[in-house]
Amino acid sequence: DNAVNQTIKETQTRYDFKGTTCELDFDREAGSVKLEADDQFRLDQLIKVFREKLSRRNDFQLHHPKRLFQKCPSI
Repeated sequence: DNAVNQTIKETQTRYDFKGTTCELDFDREAGSVKLEADDQFRLDQLIKVFREKLSRRNDFQLHHPKRLFQKCPSI
């Protein structure tokens, strides 16, 4: 929970996210996080920030990052 909130807060203040649409949704019941961004660069940055927040808090260990961070096709 805290890692999600910290990631959202950081993306709201970072220059490279200004004027963009980046979303981070946490579904507590399903135990899943949905990340969306305008383009691949911002998605990669969003994932990086989220991983940093998780690792700093020791909330979660990313043993299988490919399973956790799957890229969704653009609609």
